[in-house]
Amino acid sequence: MTESVSIDCEVTQNGWRPTRLREMIRTGVPLKADRSLTFQVVSCTVAKPYEVRWKVLNQGSEAERRNMVRGQIVGSTRAKKRVEHSIF
Repeated sequence: MTESVSIDCEVTQNGWRPTRLREMIRTGVPLKADRSLTFQVVSCTVAKPYEVRWKVLNQGSEAERRNMVRGQIVGSTRAKKRVEHSIF
C-alpha cells in the first residue's frame, strides 16, 4: 500500500501579506532574502504514530560561495511544521 503526505508552505515578511510558496512559483514571483518559510503537513495517510523529518536542501553557486550548502535531514520546529528563513 502506498501512503501519501501533502505539504504546504507559507511565506511571510514583516510588512507584507503572507502568501503561499506554491502561488509564488505558479506566478513566477521570486523568493527573496529575509523571508520566513513555514512548511506544514496538511494531510497524511500514514498511520500514527509517526515522526515527521524534513530534508533541508540549499545548493547552487551562491550557497557554495557563502559556504552554506546544506542537505541534512532535521526534525520539526513545531508539531508537523518546519520554519526556515531565506538568506539570499
